[in-house]
Amino acid sequence: VIEKGAAAHGCASDWWALGVLTYELLYARSPFVGATQERTMYNITMRAVDFPASLRVSAKAKSFVRSLLRQRVEYRLGSRQGVAELMAHPWFENVQWPSVPGFDASCTPIP
Repeated sequence: VIEKGAAAHGCASDWWALGVLTYELLYARSPFVGATQERTMYNITMRAVDFPASLRVSAKAKSFVRSLLRQRVEYRLGSRQGVAELMAHPWFENVQWPSVPGFDASCTPIP
């Protein structure tokens, strides 16, 4: 979360945003939405993400999302070894990365 007047936090924020996006794609709703903006901010900063039991989502998918949405940056998936950590996550165990069209593991972010 970047509050007004605060500086960006680099790649860790991108990994967190990917976690939010993945959650939204799986559940068709935001993981932290609250009735008010203040409640949403509280949910983001103070609550662990929860997963609706009404939808069947694999434990590996939940683990991936949970790992990206860790509040402490040093424990967030991707914060130590970048995209290699994400690619090694069990949710992607059957993905043959070199076979993915356009895949290039050597790409680096441009600031």
